[in-house]
Amino acid sequence: MQLGKMLSKEASAGSHQRAYLANRHVQWDYVDLDELNTMSFTPAEREKYALSPGDLLVCEGGEVGRTALWRGERGEVYFQKAIHRLRPSNQEVLSRYMLRFMRFAADRGLFSDLSSQTSITHLTQEKLAQLAVPLPPPPEQHRIAEILDTIDEAIRKAEQVIAKLQQMKQGLLHDLLTRGIDENGESRDPERHPEQFKDSPLGCIPKGWELLRLGEVIRRFGGLIQTGPFGSQLHANEYVEVGVPVVMPQDIRDDGIDLSNIARITDRKAAELGRHRMQGNDAVFARRGDLSRCLAVSEDEVGWLCGTGCLLVRVPESKAVAGWLTAVYRHDLGQRQVLARAVGSTMVNLNGSILAALHVPLPPVSEQRHFVEEVRSLGVRVATEANGLAKLRSLKQGLMDDLLTGRVRVSVPEEAA
Repeated sequence: MQLGKMLSKEASAGSHQRAYLANRHVQWDYVDLDELNTMSFTPAEREKYALSPGDLLVCEGGEVGRTALWRGERGEVYFQKAIHRLRPSNQEVLSRYMLRFMRFAADRGLFSDLSSQTSITHLTQEKLAQLAVPLPPPPEQHRIAEILDTIDEAIRKAEQVIAKLQQMKQGLLHDLLTRGIDENGESRDPERHPEQFKDSPLGCIPKGWELLRLGEVIRRFGGLIQTGPFGSQLHANEYVEVGVPVVMPQDIRDDGIDLSNIARITDRKAAELGRHRMQGNDAVFARRGDLSRCLAVSEDEVGWLCGTGCLLVRVPESKAVAGWLTAVYRHDLGQRQVLARAVGSTMVNLNGSILAALHVPLPPVSEQRHFVEEVRSLGVRVATEANGLAKLRSLKQGLMDDLLTGRVRVSVPEEAA
């Protein structure tokens, strides 16, 4: 059925200030009611632009086709002309089903095919009315909406769990990096036990911690800071499909290394560049762009190459743990120091001198390792939940493909039918 046949007729015909929805208030699946504007509506306009529960609001511009269902979240509210209102004209079309189909149509680019391609892409009501909608019987529409509502709720709950875990991780990082862990495995409290803390150039830190510059740690206890190979040492034509991975700044993520586009070189070339190969307890830092990008080398990455655009830092295991060092560097403790010294106008750059000058708080190595394990454990939980969320989203896409095209029909209870 064409969408135009499902739309109710619009009525047209003293003025009052009334709250109204603009394009920005229409989000996928919900209406954002924060900061509504008001304007004057004549009686005829109030009749034409008034919203009723069950109305669908479709964006004409911006993210063309973005659709929300008006559930009557608050009293008298209107909409403006940049929004199309869809109001099913009979009980044969359910708004919840149409909301699901509109999202499906947007994901498949159907609105782009209908939009007027001027300097600003927009969707006219005439074009929108041409959208072909597969329309099963109302009980089946209800069941399809119910199935997709259920999986959406599961997705929302998974997102909430991940957001909570991320907050816990940030809180844990801050506490452990500034307070540490006492002999009872608890975070130290500077307010209850100020005698356990001391002043430092980075602020208040536990008394049992040292504060050293990274360069001093390496000079006194061993290690190195060096840049990755220069372009004259490693050329683009030496990269191969299968071989030793070369870690570049763009490959470094908060949760590890992205292997999707990582460069590789032959074992022979890697042997020639042996001084740049990564070892256990090494850390790799991006020299340009986002200077918070860094990586503590795990067992899986031992033998890989620190690539062009990165700095390799090797810290002595007797004094520092790479995971602690990279956490300090990413935290405000480190980033304030780095950005204050970073060089470069259009693109800031990191160099060995800046890293060597970095003040690093150093708890006992056992405490550093405890910290790394706590953070790793929480990171595993986040990754597990994120993997589950990805599966739910993939399942939803498959269900939308099947159910909203009619390729798979759903059964409904006999009493509902």
